[in-house]
Amino acid sequence: MIKRNIAPLLPAISAGYPVLVITGPRQAGKNTLARLAFPEGPYYPDGAILDEVQLGLWEDVKFITHFWSDDDLRRALEHAPAGIFDPASWHYRHHRLGINTIPPLPRRSFSLKLTASR
Repeated sequence: MIKRNIAPLLPAISAGYPVLVITGPRQAGKNTLARLAFPEGPYYPDGAILDEVQLGLWEDVKFITHFWSDDDLRRALEHAPAGIFDPASWHYRHHRLGINTIPPLPRRSFSLKLTASR
């Protein structure tokens, strides 16, 4: 495994923020870095699973089935954020996993707080 010098620094860097985002190209070690920096969690591979399932080619989807089980895919679908799936893909993924009762497609919700000012 490649040593990642930044891993010990991430907990201190992220302490003042509610979310830490690690970005980079595919297969660069983002998930590995997250596991090294935060071994106790929280670690959610669901986003990586959903990206591959929705955005990947057929070969990519077949490839991930060697690493993630259908249960992992089901869990990712249960916690899918809004904006990832279109209606056809949402129904297909549930059908493919044998989920007969398809929940509503996740939707974005916005809250608007109006304040009066002078």
